[in-house]
Amino acid sequence: MSQADETTLGAVELILSPHPDNSLMVNASVVTASNARVAIRFNSADTERRRTAYTDFGTDHNRVVLGLRSDTTYQFTAVAVFESGEKVLSEAVEFKTGPQPTGVPEVNLLAKNEQGEGGLPFSRHQAILVVLSGDLMKRASLSGTYMVICLQQVPR
Repeated sequence: MSQADETTLGAVELILSPHPDNSLMVNASVVTASNARVAIRFNSADTERRRTAYTDFGTDHNRVVLGLRSDTTYQFTAVAVFESGEKVLSEAVEFKTGPQPTGVPEVNLLAKNEQGEGGLPFSRHQAILVVLSGDLMKRASLSGTYMVICLQQVPR
């Protein structure tokens, strides 16, 4: 076995756990053998592969993965990019989300592009959502990989 092979064996360990507050979110913990930036890739049989943003360099990485569908089995893989530039993948880990949380407000989609992400029908380019909840109107706008949420009082 070459020295390069030895350094990548066990170099990236991914552990998933349910989020304590929401069954549609997953806690991802990644340990790397040396300093690396880490992102989490995930997809299901019905959704395209997506990934989180990369962490800063380090050896212990924690991410909360959002935007998952209820009662869906996902495959997760950690992608580590080491300081040397080497990219290493963890072994794939399977995780099934729980049921839709109770009390979820109704979401009215005002505009969308047909290139949905597989969960809520967000466009990769732009979507605007409005959620009415009590006295607040929450407006979310997604453009590229950024989401902006604005809150404003709803006139009565």
